[in-house]
Amino acid sequence: MSKETFVKRYGFDTLEKMIEASTSIIFDHGVNYYVTKTPKGWLAWIEQYPDYSLGLFDSFEEAQMFLVIAFEEASKHGIPVRLVSEINDVGDFS
Repeated sequence: MSKETFVKRYGFDTLEKMIEASTSIIFDHGVNYYVTKTPKGWLAWIEQYPDYSLGLFDSFEEAQMFLVIAFEEASKHGIPVRLVSEINDVGDFS
C-alpha cells in the first residue's frame, strides 16, 4: 500500500496532516512511534513505515499501552526494534 492510500484510508489528506494530528509515544533513534485518532479508531503506527498499521484500538490509552509494551518486550528479548531506521539507512547512529 502506498503512503497516500494509507493516509486516506485513515481520513487524512496528506502524511504531514496525519503526523500533525498524531501523538508521539516513543521517539527512539530518530523514529517516532505514533498514536493517531482516526474515524476508524485509535491507530498505532511507526513513522518509518507510514504505510503500515500496527493496529486499531478503542482508546488512546490502549494504543499507547500497546506501543509501550511491544517496544519494551522487543527490547528485553533483543529484537532490534530500535534499529528500524538503521535498517533503512536513515541517519548516522554511530
